[in-house]
Amino acid sequence: MKRKPSSSPSRDVPLTPEDLDGIEDRDLRRRVAALVERCDRLERSHERLSRELQDWQLNYRLAVELGQFKGGFLSRISHELRSPLNGSIGALQLILADLCESPEEERDFLGKAHESALKMVAMLDTILKVARAEQGRAPLKLDMVRLSDLFEEIRELLYLQAANHNHDFQIVMPESDVRVSADFKMLLQVLVHGVQTVFDRVEYGKLRLSVEAGDRTVNIWLDSSCPFEVWNEPVDFMRSPLPDCDPRAGLPQLSWGLTVLVDRALLDLMQGDLTVLDPPGDRRDWVSRIQYSLPRERPVSEVD
Repeated sequence: MKRKPSSSPSRDVPLTPEDLDGIEDRDLRRRVAALVERCDRLERSHERLSRELQDWQLNYRLAVELGQFKGGFLSRISHELRSPLNGSIGALQLILADLCESPEEERDFLGKAHESALKMVAMLDTILKVARAEQGRAPLKLDMVRLSDLFEEIRELLYLQAANHNHDFQIVMPESDVRVSADFKMLLQVLVHGVQTVFDRVEYGKLRLSVEAGDRTVNIWLDSSCPFEVWNEPVDFMRSPLPDCDPRAGLPQLSWGLTVLVDRALLDLMQGDLTVLDPPGDRRDWVSRIQYSLPRERPVSEVD
């Protein structure tokens, strides 16, 4: 309970035990003390309810964002699976309409139809992998992952591919004690997705994979000369009609829009996050930066 002294009527000050002792009437002092205790209980209850309300508001916002994410994920899947399906249908229609000029061209279109079908199966496998992990039917195997081992694996997988794409791929090896809580195979897939996106979007340029290790969080940075716009598709992308797939063209590629949804879902299951940032300012070669954040893990001997 608060009282207002006559010297400063606009300012509340606590009612101290000395103030209570100064009340001569015993009955009045007892009632005032009971009122003070009740006010204190009400104040504590108000603070507790305020914290609970904030928690509910946060959970509500998270639920809304998750619902929007799931809706966008499903829309993206249905949109993109049409591309390899249309490619396969288009190639078969050319054959059925007897528009092929030779048996060799007919076999070529059959091969393209088969490749498009395999591409669609690969997309479905990627999507189902995330769905099974979210449902707990195939949970991720979270473990203490040493990033130096992970980066070495990436070097072996992508070194020749980077050379073939005329990319200067720089891997800044982290310290051996930098570890994160993650599924090794899934985290490897996420990082490979990011690097291959740069390979597919830019004919030649620079890439750099590095690490910033904090006390609780480790940020993996993928800096590249890939234009910033590549990582951000138009808002009305899903509303635009899907162009017809020419069976004579190359196979449809998994778009960055779907790739980032899959990778973000995997990182979320590992208590991590994926963010598109402004380019680093240390060199003019870098145009964009992708940040993969994961909780840091320390050996039991290092934990207090």
